[in-house]
Formats: sequence, structure tokens, C-alpha cells
Amino acid sequence: MSADQSYDPNVVIKAADAKLAANDVQGGQTLFQMSLFNWVDDAQFGDGSRNIDQLREAIATLWISYAHYLQKAKQFKSSNEAYEDATKCPLSGNVGRIWLDYARFFEDRGKVRSAQQVYLRALVGDKHDNGNKEAGGKVKDEQDRTLLWSEFLKMMQTKQPEKQK
Repeated sequence: MSADQSYDPNVVIKAADAKLAANDVQGGQTLFQMSLFNWVDDAQFGDGSRNIDQLREAIATLWISYAHYLQKAKQFKSSNEAYEDATKCPLSGNVGRIWLDYARFFEDRGKVRSAQQVYLRALVGDKHDNGNKEAGGKVKDEQDRTLLWSEFLKMMQTKQPEKQK
């Protein structure tokens, strides 16, 4: 991507949506995957002249848009995998809106227990943390944490988790 495009997620989203409209789901997936790979790589190993916070937000937008793209293509398992990959992204995995969108994905599909687990991973970590640096949750920004706690509590007050099978 050339420097004058300044990592605009809307360019990728528009091109991918055009692929989807032409029934080229794989082509759109490839656009998202290549852009994500290149942008994260540029942010981590670039010359340092870029605004990392701005790039982090653009990458977060791209991850969320990629998951939405897969949902539009009725590829829900792949969408779930995209969200999981987004939460593990070294650059934007701690962005609260990724976690919120991921939890809402499960809520919208009636999977309240899965949504609950996403919120808790974001906010307090999980049993696999075992004292690593992610203990205390992935999301560190206080505004993001406040929003996630609020949405988590609202969900728990209004929806019942599905029964374990």
C-alpha cells in the first residue's frame, strides 16, 4: 500500500464488498487478510515514522469489518475465527471495541455464555493466563474497561446463559 493511502480501512472494505457483490467471497477474504498482515507488519517493523495509535485503530476497524464481512457471507465459524485472531493481534488485540463487537456477535446468535466468556477474557483474563502479563484482562484502557463492564452487566441482567450440553 502506498503511503498516500495512509492505511484507510474504508478502501479495503469497499474493495472487499465489491468482491462479495460479485460472489467472490474468497477474493474479499484475501484482501482483508493481506491488508491486515501488511499493516500489522508495517506497524511492528516499519521505520517508526507512522502514528502507531492511528494505525492501531485502523487495524482494529479492519478486523471488525473483516468479521462483519464474513457474517454477510454467512460464514459464521470463519467470523468467529476472525474475532479470535483479532483478540490475539499484537497491535490491536487490546482495543476494547474489538472485544465488545466479539461479545455482541455471540449475543446476537443467542450464545450468552460465549459472550460472557469474551467479556471476562477482556476484563479479567482467563484460567490460561497463569500469571502472565495478560492477567487482569487484555483491555487496559480505563474508558474501554468501563464500557465493557457496563455492557457485560447489562447483558447479565437481561439475558440468561444457554444451558451446558
